[in-house]
Amino acid sequence: MSIIAVLIEGLQDKRGSHSFVDILVSAIYTNPLGQSHRELLAHFLLKQHLALIGGDELVDFAQVKQAVIEGDDEKTVRLVEEALAQKVNPADIVTSGLQAGLIIVGDRFSSGEFFIPEMLLAARSVTRALSVLRPLLADSGAITIGRVVIGTVAGDIHDIGKNLVGMLLQGVGFEVIDLGTNVSVERFVTAAKEHSPDILGLSALLTTTMPGMEATVGALKSAGIREGVKVVVGGAPVTQHFADRIGADGYGADGGAAIELCRRLIGK
Repeated sequence: MSIIAVLIEGLQDKRGSHSFVDILVSAIYTNPLGQSHRELLAHFLLKQHLALIGGDELVDFAQVKQAVIEGDDEKTVRLVEEALAQKVNPADIVTSGLQAGLIIVGDRFSSGEFFIPEMLLAARSVTRALSVLRPLLADSGAITIGRVVIGTVAGDIHDIGKNLVGMLLQGVGFEVIDLGTNVSVERFVTAAKEHSPDILGLSALLTTTMPGMEATVGALKSAGIREGVKVVVGGAPVTQHFADRIGADGYGADGGAAIELCRRLIGK
C-alpha cells in the first residue's frame, strides 16, 4: 500500500485510532523511506488522525523538559498551559515533562556540570508550573510517589539548601511537608507520628547542631516509630560517615543526590 493510500484510508477511517495505527505501522515500514522520514511521517499522520477523531494532539514533552533544564520559568508555564489547552492529562505533563527535566538537572548538578543557580532556576520553573497543575492533579486523582517531612534541626536557622531539596523533591513527585528551621527533636517526632512520612529529612549547616540529628534518630526509636520511616540527613558539614554512625538510612551530598536517594529508598 502506498503512503498516499495510507493517508486517504486512515483519514477516512472513523472506526477509531487503533485500526488506523495498524494500517499506518504496516505501510510505513514496508515503504522505501529512511528511518527519520518514517518517524516524521508517522508523527504527522497520527497527529492528523487524532485531531480528526477528536483525540488529543501529540504534545512534545521534550520542550517542557528542556524549558525546565534551561530554568526558563515563563516558557515552562506557557508550555504547560498550552498542553492543558490540548486536554493533555496533567499527570503526564508532570512525569514526562517537569519531572524528567528536573531529574536531568539533578544529575548534571551531581556531575559538576550545573551549579546552585541552575538548580534554583529549574526548581523555580517546576514550582511555578506545579502551581498551575496542582488543582487539576487533585481533581484527576494523581497520586504522589511518596511523602517527605523535612526540616532544619534545632539551633540552626539556615534554610537555602533545605528549601532547594524540598522544591526538587516536590518537582519529582513527592509530597513535601516542610517544618522550617530550628526544629526540635520533639517536633520531628510529632510530625512523623502525625503525617506518617516515608522519609524524614534532617538538615544542618552548623557542626554544633549536628548532634540534633542523632538525637532525633534516637527519639524515633524511643517512640517506637523508627522502623516505619527512612531518615535522610544532609548539609554542608554532614558526611556519609556521620550518617552511618548515627544510624540514618541515607546521606544526600547535594540536591541531585537527595532526589536519587529518596527515590531509591522508596523503590521508585
